[in-house]
Amino acid sequence: MNPIQSHPGSYWHSNDAADIWLNTFAAEKPETIKVFDSGASESSSGLVTIPLVSLRFISAGIFGEGRPCSFNSKSKWTGDSHRYGVYFFEEDPNKQHPVILETHGGGTQGVMFPSYTTDLWSVIAVGLLPEQLWDMCHNIMQYGANMQRATEKRIHSAFVEDRLIKRRRHGNVYVETKPVEPLL
Repeated sequence: MNPIQSHPGSYWHSNDAADIWLNTFAAEKPETIKVFDSGASESSSGLVTIPLVSLRFISAGIFGEGRPCSFNSKSKWTGDSHRYGVYFFEEDPNKQHPVILETHGGGTQGVMFPSYTTDLWSVIAVGLLPEQLWDMCHNIMQYGANMQRATEKRIHSAFVEDRLIKRRRHGNVYVETKPVEPLL
């Protein structure tokens, strides 16, 4: 990916059909992006920084024409506020990772898939219509956001209920969650 700027002071965005906005309007071209690594181990944060120059564009998920609303047959909704790009992160010539980047009014985020899914994403990204790819990417990203919110809610509940215990093992600090006490 080679980020471009419409004019000085505007946001940097991808130079491909996905038109992914890169969360910065700095004078210098952004060089990296942080994405969630879906194959990360439990011990890591899950976030990885990848160089933008290593992203090769595969396809764009474009919403397309307005779609009927369930509450009013004369109204149509559009998803143009969300844009998706499917890329391959070329870690080295023999290893690629599929990456979905999503951009919308709240910013840009992404998810990187394990390298063994590259063949599958090659078929999906090229074989689906842009509207179908939009639907698929949107569902994947919404699922991830919902899972994150559910996890945060569980952690907050455990904190409020005083069920979090700070432990140390082999010099590493971790948090353990006590089980919920049954009501008698």
